[in-house]
This record gives sequence, structure tokens and C-alpha cells, in this order.
Amino acid sequence: MAVRKKGSATRARLIEAACDVFAEKGYDDATVAEICSRADANIAALNYHLGDKAAAYRMAYHLAFEEGLSRHPFDLQSDASPIERLEAHIVSLLRRMNVDGDLTRFERIRNWESLKPTG
Repeated sequence: MAVRKKGSATRARLIEAACDVFAEKGYDDATVAEICSRADANIAALNYHLGDKAAAYRMAYHLAFEEGLSRHPFDLQSDASPIERLEAHIVSLLRRMNVDGDLTRFERIRNWESLKPTG
């Protein structure tokens, strides 16, 4: 049980570190070595828990998106029409784009995607 808990903690640290590194440097300039260093893990741990750099990026992007969404949620009623849902999405997106320099990791990753798309 302790091994599983430790592995789960390592995985979480790796995803958090990946999120930070990708937000700071973008995909191309981020390195697996830096992610592992920040997570206090070795490269084999990243490969074991996340797969590879591309998989780490997808997981980090998802985490950053969820954080951004919790900070700027869609304000929807459960019976919202498609137009209301689209409007809520656009308002949330605009809020995320205009946060006066206090960008979440998602906004910073998204900005890197605009500059250097990962494909």
C-alpha cells in the first residue's frame, strides 16, 4: 500500500512539474530532465508514470485547463440552451484572456501553443 501511495505522489509531482515547465518554456524548450529535476524524480520515473514528454504535455495541459476552468468557470444553468452555452464559453474564454498579467498555467501554455504549435 505504501509503494502505491508513493507512486501516486511521484506521478502527481511529475504532472505538476511538467505543467510549470511547459507553462514557462513551451513544449519545444521544455526538457524531460528539467521536469524530473523539479519533481525530484528520475527520468525513468517520468517514463514509467507518464510515458514520454508528449504524454506528460497532454496531462499537464489537461491539469492546467482544469485549473483555468475552476478559476474562470462557465456560468451555466443546467437547462441552458446551445446559444447560452456558447455565450458562457466565450465569456469564460475572454475572462481567461484578460486577467491583467495574472495568467494561469493554462493561459501561459495556450500562449505558447499560439507561438509554437505542438501539432
